[in-house]
Amino acid sequence: MLRALVQSKLWVALGAAVLCAETYSMCGEWLRWTMIVHVFFLTWVAYLFVADENFLWRKRLVPLALTGVLVTFQGFEQLQFPLMCAAIVLLYRIHWLPDSVLNRLELRKIPLMNNLVITGCWMILCHVWPLMAMVKSLHDYSLYMASNACWIFALSLGEDFILDEPSPDVTLRFLGRRLHRWVALLFVVMAMVLQVWNDTPYLGVWISLVASFLLLAIMPYGKRTMLKSWLLDAVLMLRVWR
Repeated sequence: MLRALVQSKLWVALGAAVLCAETYSMCGEWLRWTMIVHVFFLTWVAYLFVADENFLWRKRLVPLALTGVLVTFQGFEQLQFPLMCAAIVLLYRIHWLPDSVLNRLELRKIPLMNNLVITGCWMILCHVWPLMAMVKSLHDYSLYMASNACWIFALSLGEDFILDEPSPDVTLRFLGRRLHRWVALLFVVMAMVLQVWNDTPYLGVWISLVASFLLLAIMPYGKRTMLKSWLLDAVLMLRVWR
């Protein structure tokens, strides 16, 4: 069950849906389930697309994920948000193009850029788009979004702890193991400070941040295991606590 959740990318997509729901809850609005489910399917499609492991059974999930995107379509009024993320994902991994010099320009091959891209897409789908759909001012929630951006960036660095290839991730090679871990922990601390400044009362926020700090502090570098992948995304689920 654990392996199926992680390898199918359903687990990380569920994490995105949780963060989207948190945005509605934080604003005191009714949960817009069609938007939340739409974000889930968009995230699922994106992670299936960029996945390094080329499992045949996972390719069969792509039509299902795309069908979910179409069924929960949110209209053309704010289509720029998912289109922006789609363009970034297409440039993140250019395996869909014939082998050429362009493949060297993949965003994931630029140190720290790959982490910034992941952070940006998550912020757009889970926070900026829902806030705009609710006609809320982004400025009013700037501390909350800044904190979550730091947190997601730290978790993306945590993903670099896991080695899927013989050579380490480009950001890990650029920073080195010791500095890489310290940067990840620093961004979690920054997220905590911003939540204190924001006077955040939600228990789930603090539990998720503390759990992230402990996980990033003790998780060893090495080959991917189901437990490592599950734990990195599990901290997202802690945000359901209120």
